[in-house]
Amino acid sequence: MDDKRRTISAFANYVALTIDRFDSKVPVDELKPLYETYDKAARELDASEDLFFYYYQKARLLKRISLGDYSEAINMYEMAYQVAFGCGIKRRYPIALRWKLKLMKVQNKISERDFLEGLEECVSELRNHVQDAWALNTLCETLHDVAHLHKLNKEFDKSWDLLIELFNYRIMQYTRSGSESAFKGIIITLEEMDKVSIRRGKKNEFIKHNLEIINKILELPRTAQPKWTQISHWLSERGK
Repeated sequence: MDDKRRTISAFANYVALTIDRFDSKVPVDELKPLYETYDKAARELDASEDLFFYYYQKARLLKRISLGDYSEAINMYEMAYQVAFGCGIKRRYPIALRWKLKLMKVQNKISERDFLEGLEECVSELRNHVQDAWALNTLCETLHDVAHLHKLNKEFDKSWDLLIELFNYRIMQYTRSGSESAFKGIIITLEEMDKVSIRRGKKNEFIKHNLEIINKILELPRTAQPKWTQISHWLSERGK
């Protein structure tokens, strides 16, 4: 049984690396028959994180070859969710649930309310696992989704509060990795904050509480006291 677990784990890692490398040009003709070979072994295994990852990567593959019908991918994300939830891997099941919900929304198989509540469930659990890099990244992406939905519903204060939380997590990511993608996450969050219609004083209050990092992002002197209009201008200039 351990050999089977190691085998499907190695294959799932190979699929993940292949999808990350080729994205929309994934060699489906190579991967899909291999899944058919390994599925029998997977069905014989007890629930585990390796099994979750196996089904999660299969869902990613199915999503990319769906041609607009995500039914198979939705079902596979559900399988990944059930594996993680069933064996208590709380830092993983929201990752699969988020994608299941997003694809259901694309297919109009879920109401706006149920979609939002499902995403909020993901956020609630993922907040408990920010030391895990994958969970933290999914938390950031889901907070962005939820904040955007509240903005569309004209619930601007809720949207703003979630974006402040998201900003703090993006800073956490950047502090850990220093990567370009982590910095880009900070910028995307500031762009979303710039679009939220709340009083200017509230935005300037955010700057006051994050003055050191804001000055670093804008490349201003440590003693600078920028206003939100400067952030808006800086974002606009970056976008040109």
